[in-house]
Amino acid sequence: PPISQSSASEYTQAKDHRDLQAQEWMAWSSFWMLVVTSAGVYFVARTLKATERALNQTSAATKAAEDAVKITEKFAYFQTRPFLNHHGVSLTVMDARKYGENEAVLMIDLKLKNTGKTPANTKFGRAYVAVSPRGIEEADASDYVVASFFTPRLQVAAEFDGIFPIRMTADWNVISSALEEDGVIWIRGSIPYSPIFAADQTHAMDFSYFVIARGFKAGVEFDTTAGKNEAT
Repeated sequence: PPISQSSASEYTQAKDHRDLQAQEWMAWSSFWMLVVTSAGVYFVARTLKATERALNQTSAATKAAEDAVKITEKFAYFQTRPFLNHHGVSLTVMDARKYGENEAVLMIDLKLKNTGKTPANTKFGRAYVAVSPRGIEEADASDYVVASFFTPRLQVAAEFDGIFPIRMTADWNVISSALEEDGVIWIRGSIPYSPIFAADQTHAMDFSYFVIARGFKAGVEFDTTAGKNEAT
């Protein structure tokens, strides 16, 4: 049967109403989807932030542990490393002219002590002898360097207390003429050394002494005065 004009109008209105309801539903669905999505993003961000804080705390704890290990290692090293110190020196000047050489043999015995708990390996250092004929009042350690020589490589035992030998030669005329005038002999140098368990760690023991040569006589040991004791 033919559709009346009123029925067509009612159909159109009903269709428009359903379309409006669908649009409203889609709008509400989009809104709530946005709300849910935003909430998800917020909680993910909170989770990431908490994870970052946890990682930072873990990193800080790891660094603190590493620092503690380094401090412990450093303390253990200083507890076990050797410490070389000197506490005097003796000098004997030998006349080598009778052997056909116009030389004075300088026999230096450095009194050395290892106050550490482990042995030390000494490395090649340098020792110097300087002569000043002007007396102690005017003498200077840079005066008249007459001899220099490498210090020997030796192993110094733990708690060692003995002699560290240094030998060198100098011109006899220079030595004898200076010493006959009651001059001064300076003996100075530096001995580098390392613990036997850490060859890459180098320390140094510096020494400086002077000998007042009154009544000089070849082959006789001279009295010495205490000098600097600079150990690292």
